[in-house]
Amino acid sequence: MMESGESKNMTIDWVDIAITILTTGLFALIGFVWRFSHKVTAMEKDVSTHKKRIAKMEADHDKVMDRMYSIAKDRSKYMTRESYREDNKEMSRMIAIAQYEKEIKEQENE
Repeated sequence: MMESGESKNMTIDWVDIAITILTTGLFALIGFVWRFSHKVTAMEKDVSTHKKRIAKMEADHDKVMDRMYSIAKDRSKYMTRESYREDNKEMSRMIAIAQYEKEIKEQENE
């Protein structure tokens, strides 16, 4: 009769240990899920912020492109071939001057 009492106590001890392990595992799982959910929420917030910034940049880009298109369109109305050639020559001179000034500065720095 003693043997059955001891084995009954051993069974109860194993059940207690199993319940403790399962409870600990459950709490660990809940903590993991909560932490993962928090990280996902933070990432969603970052993605939302980036989407807003990209949308604003795209809107600004569209405004600039529209303005550039209208400037180019207006320029073509007022430009003749001769004035275009003069502008092109003037731009070439300005670029050459800028390159010359850059070379001079580089030589002075050496």
